[in-house]
Amino acid sequence: MSRVISIYKPLECRPDSYRDWYEQGNTLRSWGRYIEALASYEKALEYQPQNYWAWYRRGNVLEELGEYLAAVVSYDQALCSQPRDYWAWYNRAKALRQVGRYEDAVFSFDKALEIRPTDYWAWYRRGQIALLYLHWYSEAIGSFDIALEVRPTDYWSWYDRGCALSCVGSYSEARASFDKALEVRPQDYWAWYRRGEALRQLRSYSEARLSYEKALELQPDDDSSFYYKACCYAMLGKVKLAIENLQRAMELNENKYQQLVKTDTYFDSIRADKRFKAFSIMQIKNKTNHPINCPF
Repeated sequence: MSRVISIYKPLECRPDSYRDWYEQGNTLRSWGRYIEALASYEKALEYQPQNYWAWYRRGNVLEELGEYLAAVVSYDQALCSQPRDYWAWYNRAKALRQVGRYEDAVFSFDKALEIRPTDYWAWYRRGQIALLYLHWYSEAIGSFDIALEVRPTDYWSWYDRGCALSCVGSYSEARASFDKALEVRPQDYWAWYRRGEALRQLRSYSEARLSYEKALELQPDDDSSFYYKACCYAMLGKVKLAIENLQRAMELNENKYQQLVKTDTYFDSIRADKRFKAFSIMQIKNKTNHPINCPF
């Protein structure tokens, strides 16, 4: 309460001061008191309605409050005063992403990049939106390429680039990107797992298996890695190891694999093997003896 009094008392003497309202907003914002900061910026704008900084900081506070559309409006007003301001375009893009206006967000990042063409964050976030939400994979790859020119050892750009390349079927390049990501973070589960996925698509089953093993060292209860490791062993004709890994996957997530294993073509080459037949029969018996209770 004492802080509130110390802030407002000077304004009782100078109620028409833009600067005092604006600086009070900055102080309140630094304390995390965003609603009060918002009110202060709005008072400042009553006296200087076109002021860039008050509109920009108002947008910052609205973002903190989760009012993303209102934040966009504030950044638009700031840009009316300074249309070449990088930060207003950049933060506008972030706010637009939060409300699902992804194409508009890309446009805003493009405007920010006109001002700072080598800005890592704008290129990276642009690539993320293109990859995750718009499925513009070539756009995403291009964005990550430029981000990596700025930060050549950035894990996330290498990793997301690998994912985008996988989405367009460029698995060799994807594998190379995951390798670069792993140079930066050699203990990263996801990079090892995605590397295994790319290698599996390339039919490099021995190497894919090793990647899944590395992933399992980091997440020992990952059913997907066990399952796809089993697929690799099946394609390599190693029936016993395929069954062992398939068994482990089903122990971890039976519902996910009970039907899939019956139709997955990875196991076609070993279905006639008596060991695999025995395993399949055992799974049917186990399912019969241990029915799943209906949760409803």
